[in-house]
Amino acid sequence: MVKYIIKKTASWLIVIFLATNIAYLLASVFLDPRSNYAGRRPPLSQEQISHILQPLNLDPETPLLERWWTWLTGVVLRWD
Repeated sequence: MVKYIIKKTASWLIVIFLATNIAYLLASVFLDPRSNYAGRRPPLSQEQISHILQPLNLDPETPLLERWWTWLTGVVLRWD
């Protein structure tokens, strides 16, 4: 019985890991965080928008793998 519970728990953890990673990758590919700042008055420059998005790990100029690794380590190590 314990072996069954361990197997089921491990399989659910794998499914949760895959689902959250797929959701993160899809969101990073299809969503544009820069669009939130496009209509501001006075308009912000691209550098100002990048400075706003970098601490949030949302800057599209940062490589996707680097943003993903920062997100994953934050979730695993700091529950962020």
